[in-house]
Formats: sequence, C-alpha cells, structure tokens
Amino acid sequence: DSMNRFTNARPNNFIQFYFEEAHNLFPKKDDRNLSQIYNRLAKEGAKLNLGLVYATQEVSSISSNILKATQNWFISHLNNEDEIKELRKYYDFSDFSDSLIRFSQNTDKGFVRVKTYSNSFVVPVQIDKFGK
Repeated sequence: DSMNRFTNARPNNFIQFYFEEAHNLFPKKDDRNLSQIYNRLAKEGAKLNLGLVYATQEVSSISSNILKATQNWFISHLNNEDEIKELRKYYDFSDFSDSLIRFSQNTDKGFVRVKTYSNSFVVPVQIDKFGK
C-alpha cells in the first residue's frame, strides 16, 4: 500500500516497526542482499514513511546496510570490545567508547548516549524511571 501511494503521488501513512533482539531477526553483518525485507526497509523505508526501531546488544552482527541507514542511536551498554569497535564506525561515538567500556551496573543505570538525526553531536543523558 505504501509503495502504491508513493508511486501514485498520494499521501502516505506513517508506520513504525519495533524489533527487540534484532540481531536474531535482521540479516547478518556481511549480508549485502538488498532484496531482504529488513535491508530494504532500512534503505528505502524513509521515502515511504516506514521506520524501524530496533534494540540489540550485538551491534556487530547486524547488517552494515541497516547500520548505515540508522539515523537515531540510543546507546546504554555494550558488553565487549567487538561491539565498541563496530560502534566507533558511526558518527562520533569513538569519543564515548571508553566510558561505554567502563560501564558500572551500580552507578550508570539510565545513562545513555544519544545521537539523533537532528543533532550533530552525541549527547550523554541520564534517563530516570517514571514514578507512579
């Protein structure tokens, strides 16, 4: 329906897809087959008003086509050097890689590094749990 609306110059619906444990669903890192649905959504979805929100602790296993198309990042904790190394390839996360490695379960709860499409810089933020 979205493609039909797009090709007929009609207004499109805004649709957002959410994926938990994306590393189990998305194509693997070296998979460059753009005909796979997740690669296509990441690469072409914006023009159809289709968006992806995905959560993973294994950035290094996600298809590079998807990572390149990721515009907004929320990084709270990565647990090994391979993940940090992969993240350094995008934007200016290399500035924050040391603090990601030194993550402390006791003092860093809710501490997130945010990179949004509308902001040029990675911003550290503290997220608090909602009260009753």
